[in-house]
Amino acid sequence: MFLPIRTERQPRRTPRVTQAIILLNLLVYLAGVLGEAFGRLEPGAMQEAGQFVMSDFRAWQLFTYQFMHDPHGLGHLAFNMLFLWIFGTSVEDRLGRVGFICFYLLGGAAAGLVHGWIAPRIGIIGASGSIAAVTGAFMVLFPRSHIVIISLFGVFTPPAPWVILFFVAMDLFRASGSFGGGDNVAHAAHLAGYGYGIAIAFTLLATGLLARDDLDLFFLFKQKRRRNQFKTLSRRQVGGAWADRSKDTAEQAAATIGPGRLSARDQRIAELRAEITRRAEAHDLAGATRSYLDLIALDPTSTLSE
Repeated sequence: MFLPIRTERQPRRTPRVTQAIILLNLLVYLAGVLGEAFGRLEPGAMQEAGQFVMSDFRAWQLFTYQFMHDPHGLGHLAFNMLFLWIFGTSVEDRLGRVGFICFYLLGGAAAGLVHGWIAPRIGIIGASGSIAAVTGAFMVLFPRSHIVIISLFGVFTPPAPWVILFFVAMDLFRASGSFGGGDNVAHAAHLAGYGYGIAIAFTLLATGLLARDDLDLFFLFKQKRRRNQFKTLSRRQVGGAWADRSKDTAEQAAATIGPGRLSARDQRIAELRAEITRRAEAHDLAGATRSYLDLIALDPTSTLSE
């Protein structure tokens, strides 16, 4: 048993929209519970009126169903609101308040439509599809973030993508019937929500409609490209950053340049580079500095690895 409680990424401003969505869900839930308790509503009447059923299509129900929860199952509401708070605050911070509410409602609508396409006669209620969309967007916008998780074995902070992909995998297994089938949960709506959130967030970043920063997925792509470029450049140098230091010698230079083509100057450069490495690792910084000065005197364009 484990429970995510928050992310390490804190929003820069108060998440008013996320707070309002949580409050509205709670009020709707209480209205249903109290209405039934005082005989003002027939059992399940509010949920039946607000649910979305594709075979009895009503466009407005694509939005109302997102605020309906089982009045006899508080856990459904509690877990949904917990996950909305964990991921929604940061996503709202990146998308802005207007952008976030549009993203949230349309994500829920998309999830409902996919569920309706697969099971047109089965109604759907709950915020899970909308929250799955928010979770998918979080993975694209904050892939370097970590999630704080409490469990019977202590507190852990795994990378956010691992946790989110775990829930995606669980829904895939359950949707396919391989594990936990028949649990009365709209797993297809969850999967549609994840897909919607990932696709929209990725598109917004790719097109520049949403400014990129050093936390999103595109920054990871940029880092990987830079690392690959640096590796390529280093391989072109004798004793590059990724070369074995034990081979940062004339022999390594000969292997790089080719047999019989190593000049006395190139051999001396290789020897000086190896000497600098050895002295630096031995904490002989003064000696390493002298060797470096000899190196740049011989080859002013020579560079050292990290």
